[in-house]
Amino acid sequence: MKPSILKSLRMLNEDTIEILFHDDIQIKLEDMQKAYLEFDEFMAGRRLKRLIVPGRNMEMTKEARKYGEMENEKRKANCVAEAMVVFTFVQKMCTNFYLKYVRDIYPAKSFTDIEEAREWLINYKEL
Repeated sequence: MKPSILKSLRMLNEDTIEILFHDDIQIKLEDMQKAYLEFDEFMAGRRLKRLIVPGRNMEMTKEARKYGEMENEKRKANCVAEAMVVFTFVQKMCTNFYLKYVRDIYPAKSFTDIEEAREWLINYKEL
């Protein structure tokens, strides 16, 4: 069995999850499907804020990106807000496209600094 693309899943506080991906990987559709099963098991239906930290030099196939968009739409009721950290120009371009899609679903923002992203999420309050 192929190892997980996730480096770690952990709670930052009672309502914020941090999702870290491994460095130097290419995420394919089957990797993304497995990761969403891991997310679902860890989150156990809770409504949480999400901090997503991609690995450095992480790439994602078009099929994996489309699957992620579809799955986020299904799980929108479980996301309070989402912060994504970007390290590369390519990640920033992909994230900007992704954020245009999800901003209509839930509040989302990109950051280049992990601590700023954590702070934004921790301080984010629903209206």
